[in-house]
Amino acid sequence: MDTKDSNKRSFSLFGNYNLHEPAMNVPVHSTPGTNALSPYLNFDPTVLNPSKSQFILPEGQKERRGRLELMFFTIGGSVIAGSAVGSASGLYRGLRETRELTGSVRTSSIINYVSRQGATTASAMGTIALIYSLFGTGISWARDVDDELNTVASGGLTGLLYRSTAGWKGAVRGSLFGLGLSSIYVKKTMSVPEKMRAVLLKGFGDRDNLYIGETDVPKIKDDEVLVKVHAFGVNRADTMQRKGQYPPPPGVTDIIGLEASGEIVLVGDKAKEQWNNGDKVMVLVAGGGYAEYVLAHMGCVMKIPEGISMIDAAGIPETFLTAYQGLRLIGNIKKGDIALIHAGASGVGTAAIQLAKFFGAKVATTVGSNEKIAYCKKIGADTAINYKHGPWVKTLQEFTREWNKPGFDIVYESIGKDYVEANQEVLGVDSRWIVYSCQSGTEADKLSLSTLMRKRITLSGTVLRARSADYKTNLVKCFQNEAINGFLNGKLKIITDKTWPMEQIADAHKYMEDNLTMGKLVVTIIQDEQ
Repeated sequence: MDTKDSNKRSFSLFGNYNLHEPAMNVPVHSTPGTNALSPYLNFDPTVLNPSKSQFILPEGQKERRGRLELMFFTIGGSVIAGSAVGSASGLYRGLRETRELTGSVRTSSIINYVSRQGATTASAMGTIALIYSLFGTGISWARDVDDELNTVASGGLTGLLYRSTAGWKGAVRGSLFGLGLSSIYVKKTMSVPEKMRAVLLKGFGDRDNLYIGETDVPKIKDDEVLVKVHAFGVNRADTMQRKGQYPPPPGVTDIIGLEASGEIVLVGDKAKEQWNNGDKVMVLVAGGGYAEYVLAHMGCVMKIPEGISMIDAAGIPETFLTAYQGLRLIGNIKKGDIALIHAGASGVGTAAIQLAKFFGAKVATTVGSNEKIAYCKKIGADTAINYKHGPWVKTLQEFTREWNKPGFDIVYESIGKDYVEANQEVLGVDSRWIVYSCQSGTEADKLSLSTLMRKRITLSGTVLRARSADYKTNLVKCFQNEAINGFLNGKLKIITDKTWPMEQIADAHKYMEDNLTMGKLVVTIIQDEQ
């Protein structure tokens, strides 16, 4: 490692990390031979920077087959539409022109009008569609970009060529007509308004401070995409931000919301290598999800897996990436481990249980009701206990002995203060304790350093929201390489507990704060394909 690079890194008992990443114990950029993540873990941090593409086609390259299929669909659809419109027009004209005729003579004449006008209009529209598609495909391939400029240019050139036999004046008129028509289409389908609706705050405090208001649509940067939001996920962090307990990172919008699903409507220049207008995506954001439009860094965007609805997709990014980061990248969970996941019925808990099983671990979880016990076992937990039914430490220790383990290999939790002592008791030797939230408080007065040393426990705290765009980009790549296929083969499922329209956001927060959650809470903005 050169001097310049080493000046940017900090070294600790738990590994090396970039100074601009507070509390970070997973290096964003690592080189074989540098400090390990932990003396007791064997996770290879170079997985965060896969050097080879996992795709058959080079990243960013357009799939021309899709453009050709669109071209044939456009031509065929235009011919069919032209035939229908022409036939209807011919029928109308035939009925008018043959009013004085009767019987079979009139019938034959009407059929003549219908067939002749139908064929003529179908031919004209098919020709226009062919010319337009050829121009569109050629311009798209030449520019290697699919955007509104292609549409407008293709429209103008189509009008010019189609009317070229009418002389230069006719060609100019045709070109202007094509430009105008395509511009109207672009404005109607792809334009972004200056204002949008969003969930805003009157001030920090109770749910009554949430209201639907109007604000500016955010301005896009080169490495970002603008997404028209169909639905967004509700997280515990959102309720904390509403209360003033979890402010957004510097430079991030004050609008609440860490994840959303929707359709890309604007693409920054750098992001065009990866994304196109119209892509159906789910995004991880540091803020702004509770709105009709949200900005996302190009590396924090994922295509929605096949078969997943917009509603379910809205609940994947924050919950599954948080759980994946904690269990896999920090906790190095692997086959044969036993993991204790607190709050197993929460959104992140639900994801964590499934991911732990996905990577071959056995799972125990704590929940607050018998109904939640049944729910957690249904989604894969090997055992679940109700923490309200008396002391649970001994019960969990009995389970670890049944699994021939002196204690849990991993504790993954969001409770904090109230579980500090208990977690130390149930953890085994060379174990990992990952804290991603502190719902009961941040004080750790019962933390025993002697226990940590004796059991060689690695204690890690992590907050995904404050991570850099580079880190999140690599996290998304790792998740897609290792786990995204789980949604396709059924091993991973997004379980949406309840949905609300945006106007009922306060009800969603109440449901979350009443600890009724069993799965993911989602709020919808666009009531379409769900």
